[in-house]
Amino acid sequence: MGISMILPEPTALPYTYSITDVPLGYKHTEVGVIPEDWHIVEIGDLKPFVTSGSRGWARFYSDTGVSFIRITNLSRQAIDLDLSDMKFVVLPLESSAEALRTELRDGDLLISITADIGIIGFVDSRIPKPAYINQHIALIRFDQSLVSSRFAAYSLTSERPQRLFRASMDIGAKAGMSLLTVRKIRFALPPLPEQRAIADALTDVDGLIRALEKLIAKKRTIKQAMMKQLLTGKSRLPGFSKQQSYKQTVIGVIPEDWMLTNLERVSAFITKGSTPTTYGFQWVQDGVLFLRSECVSENGLDLSHSMFISQKAHALLNRSELRSGDILITITGNVGRVVYLNNEFSFANMNQHIARVRIIDESVSTKFVYYFLTQNSVRKAFNAITTGQAYPQISLKQVREAVIPLPPLAEQRAIAAVLSDMDAELAALEQRLYKTRQLKQSMMQQLLTGRVRLLNQEASTGQARLELAKTKAHNWQINEAVVIAVLANQFGSEQYPLGRKRYTKLSYLFHRHAEHKAEGYLKKAAGPYNPRTRYGGPEKIAIQNRYLQEHTNAQLKGFVAGDNIAQAEDYFDNWYGVEARQWLEQFRYKPNDELELLATVDMAVEELRDQGAEVTVTAIKGVIKANKEWEAKLSRDVFSDDHIAEALETCRVLFDARKEELR
Repeated sequence: MGISMILPEPTALPYTYSITDVPLGYKHTEVGVIPEDWHIVEIGDLKPFVTSGSRGWARFYSDTGVSFIRITNLSRQAIDLDLSDMKFVVLPLESSAEALRTELRDGDLLISITADIGIIGFVDSRIPKPAYINQHIALIRFDQSLVSSRFAAYSLTSERPQRLFRASMDIGAKAGMSLLTVRKIRFALPPLPEQRAIADALTDVDGLIRALEKLIAKKRTIKQAMMKQLLTGKSRLPGFSKQQSYKQTVIGVIPEDWMLTNLERVSAFITKGSTPTTYGFQWVQDGVLFLRSECVSENGLDLSHSMFISQKAHALLNRSELRSGDILITITGNVGRVVYLNNEFSFANMNQHIARVRIIDESVSTKFVYYFLTQNSVRKAFNAITTGQAYPQISLKQVREAVIPLPPLAEQRAIAAVLSDMDAELAALEQRLYKTRQLKQSMMQQLLTGRVRLLNQEASTGQARLELAKTKAHNWQINEAVVIAVLANQFGSEQYPLGRKRYTKLSYLFHRHAEHKAEGYLKKAAGPYNPRTRYGGPEKIAIQNRYLQEHTNAQLKGFVAGDNIAQAEDYFDNWYGVEARQWLEQFRYKPNDELELLATVDMAVEELRDQGAEVTVTAIKGVIKANKEWEAKLSRDVFSDDHIAEALETCRVLFDARKEELR
């Protein structure tokens, strides 16, 4: 999934021009400077079919039926339709002219024409058909031999057409845009091959964005599941009690060696803030940061809603002063949202809608308490005891009496470390998503105005693949250094650094997925093992480039991500795609024995296939038994016939199904 562009020097094609200062090959038009072979067109010039939906569809709503698209299914983030809140309709007259007129086809372009005007959507095969629209959406169906609908969709989301949408609204009792006005919207149109190339490039970036969004959603789900297991003791981390003895408590079943306590017993005075204006102080342009309840969001601290107060006001309100390590809980309005103030936070205050919890008991991990309080079950418990209907609230007394479980301190810290690592990974992915969205905006500004011209797409894609193949072949050590670093970042932490035996099994499975072969791996006792990763340079390169660093704690020795891991991840994503890391995620909680089984069985299967032999459990055992270093595996329970059969089926799904998909 590559994007190939010819990028001019920064000063070669300026963003603004005078009429007498237009670069060679470009022309000045009413919408700005564009290439000479581009044209300014009105939508109506392209002779499209233009219509809008009809009123009264709501009476046909049903839990099942045919798809029905509303403005809520359009998004300013992307031209892809958002199907998370789909409506369905049952049509009493499916063959009526009215239904046929508004029935959607792949390639249709949609525009919102009432209320929030100018949101663009593109209909593709992901939309279940048949599908229909209501009167708030205009449908434009282009002749695909004249214009790429996807290119037109991207063009209409860009800054200039959006300004035109806003400027040409028909203002009345309710803001709206007529279909006649829609036909008069103007945009720059390149030759058809370039339209398609631009649309393909932007579609690739949208694909990256969707993959990242999907990965973030999946990791959030995994984190929630992990919290539910670890914070209640249903699952215990390695090295801690494995006893199966549990007890029933007011917050549910917890391990026998855990205890319960109230927040007030482990905290300093739990307090809430005040509003400075109550004391006659005014807001200031710059001063001491003042947090309002809106700053305590679902995804952490949101400073876009903060304000500032004077030093004098802050001194007066010192009982609600904030510092690093504090836990904040909203106690009015949207009750039960929680944030933790990290080590970079200092010198702030808060209002009366927030409760501050400051842990002072040295036998209690603040981060453990924070994670416990962020659980959905805790938030539901807070909301169950709210008073007031118009503006729900809980008291400080109820916060102080909140019950929390306490494992031994070492286990608290270990649980908090695992969840903190997951938060750090999510934060890195969120930042990556933000940068990718910024990249898309930059590309749109460049491509949709012709400031950057694309190469011939087919030729450039083939050349890119050739260059990528050369890079991989000639730089195996660098490629492997990047793979090891990404594995360490994804599966290692300071608490549980990634060991060499584990990363070798993971790298074997990954290469079989990504490249359909795993070269250089030998039949060693612990499974397929590639000594070249340790002695041939990749580990050393990864450490020297600070993609990777060795880490040792009291119990474990292995690898964690280095300072330059973001650079390694960029290389990895360029080589393999963002979805490759998502594929690896399925192995996160598999023990080493299971990884060894999968890698060993797969290597045996590949050997049998090379020999043209039938692949059976008996044949796989024969391959294992024939090797002196592998023979001992068969005496282990993990290599029983049933386990080998299960691994054989798993490998078929992991690797053979992938081959069929790519054919």
